[in-house]
Amino acid sequence: MKKLVIASAVTALFMFSNCGASRQVERMDPNQVTDISGRWNDTDAKLVAEEMIKDVLERPWRSNFETRVWFKAAQNA
Repeated sequence: MKKLVIASAVTALFMFSNCGASRQVERMDPNQVTDISGRWNDTDAKLVAEEMIKDVLERPWRSNFETRVWFKAAQNA
């Protein structure tokens, strides 16, 4: 029984010995893109939004729409 208590105490000591507050803070450039979690973040959202806007504005529907609007406005004038 005494060996079990000692073994348990040693195991608990070993398990909790790595739970100390040994954190290290490192300053980073705020303009640098850093992906820490691997999940979706603000930078990803910004890059995708910019790409989508660019894609939408380069499509032919825009010029077709503008031509149609100008044509209808000219007919109504």
